[in-house]
Amino acid sequence: MDAKTRCRRGRLGRRSTALGAAIVLGAVAARAQLLPDLPLATIPGMGADPGVTVQTRLRPAYDPLGIPLADALLRPQIEESAGFDSAVLGAGGGASAVIRTHPSLALTEDTADHGYGLYLDAINTSFPALAVQDRTDVTATAGARVSLGPGTLSFGAAHFSLHQDPTELDALPTDAPIPFTVNEADAGYSLPLGRLSLTPRLSFASWRFGTASAAGVPFPQSYRDRDVLRADLTASYEFAPRREAVFALRTATQFYVDTPAGQPSENSETIALLAGIDDATDGLWHYRLLGGWEHRAYRVGAFAAQSVPVGEADLVFAPDGMVSITASLTRRIEDAAQEGVAGFVYTDVRLGADYEWRRNVILHADLGWQHAALAGSNGTQRIEGGALAATWLLNRHLRLTASYDLSAVRTTGNVSGLGGSFVRSLGLLTLRAAM
Repeated sequence: MDAKTRCRRGRLGRRSTALGAAIVLGAVAARAQLLPDLPLATIPGMGADPGVTVQTRLRPAYDPLGIPLADALLRPQIEESAGFDSAVLGAGGGASAVIRTHPSLALTEDTADHGYGLYLDAINTSFPALAVQDRTDVTATAGARVSLGPGTLSFGAAHFSLHQDPTELDALPTDAPIPFTVNEADAGYSLPLGRLSLTPRLSFASWRFGTASAAGVPFPQSYRDRDVLRADLTASYEFAPRREAVFALRTATQFYVDTPAGQPSENSETIALLAGIDDATDGLWHYRLLGGWEHRAYRVGAFAAQSVPVGEADLVFAPDGMVSITASLTRRIEDAAQEGVAGFVYTDVRLGADYEWRRNVILHADLGWQHAALAGSNGTQRIEGGALAATWLLNRHLRLTASYDLSAVRTTGNVSGLGGSFVRSLGLLTLRAAM
C-alpha cells in the first residue's frame, strides 16, 4: 500500500491490549494492504492472536468484566492521551503537543457452534501548535462465525476512515494528513479433512483517497483509488500434535478506477505461493514461518513485472508468565503513493519484549525496521526506531500507560514525491477507563 498507515495510529500509544485480546484484522484485505494494527476485541470470523504473551493473557483481577446483554457481552472503554511530538510534519519538522481521545465499543458472543462480534472506535487527535494536522479516524468492523456442514463459515465487513501523514513510510510530503477510506467484505470457509484443513477465502476492498495539499496547493489523490479482489487458499496439515505444515496460495487483482488522462494504468494481477510450518508443541515457543515467491504483472507495458522472494514469520517465546519475547518479519509487494510508480518491495522486522515487573505493572520495549524499495528507480526509504512503555493497572477499570517512541526516517535516491530524512520522538501519557 501507499504508506505505513499503522504508524500514526500505532505510534500514538495504542499499546494496551484492549478488551483482553489484541488481534490484527486478518480479514481486511488479507493484509495485502497496510492498515493499522488494531487492538480489537476478538471478533468471531475476523482473526485471532497467534500466541499468548504477557500483554495478551487474561488477568482476572484487573480485566474489565464488560456488561452482559442476554448471551452477548458489551465492552465500552475510553482512552485519553497527552504528550509531545517532535516532528508532526516529518521532514518539515513541526513540534507540537499531542492530545488524543479514543472511545471504543465492542459487542461479542462466542459459543461452540457460532459467534458474532461488532467493534466501533473513533480516535480524535489534535496538535495545539499545528491545528491543520488535527484529524479524526473511525473504524467499524463486524464479523460472524457459524458451523456449516463439516466446516465453519466465517464472514465479515469493515469500514475505515483514516488519514495518511508525512511521517509514514512512502508518504507524500504534504501540508496536512490525506484522508482516505477503505470498505471491505470478506468470507471464508474452514474445512477439516482429518489431519488436513483447507480454508478458501474471498474478499473485496474499495480504497478511496481525498485531496492532498503541498505548499498550500491542493492536488487530488484520486489516481490512487482502486478496487482489490482477493482469492486465497490456505492448507494446513497436522503431522504431529500442535505442529502443522502450512501452504498458502494468494491472488489479487487490482482495478485502478481513476487513472489520469495520459498516464498508464497500474491495473495488475498478483500471485504468491508460500509454504512453512506452524509449531506450538513447546510450551516455551510458538512460531509460524512461511517463505515463498510473489509475482505481480501489470496490464500495460509501461510497468515492468515484479517477482521477489517474500515471507512471513511470527515468534513468541514465553519462558514463564512474567516474560515474553515476540519477533516478526514481513516481506511483500505493496502499492506506492507516488503517481506513476508501480509499487515497492516492503520489508518489516520487529522485536519486542514484555516483563511483568509487578502483578499490576507491565514493562514493554521494542525495536523496528521498515524498508521500502520503489520499483523502477533507486529510491528507498527506511524507518528505524524503538519504543519503551510502562503500564500500571490501577484496578479493573483504570490503567495508566507512559510510552516513548524514537524513530529515524532515511530517504535515498531521487524519487519525486518521496519525503526526506528526519528524526522523530513521541512521548505520551495515556489513561484508559473500561467497564
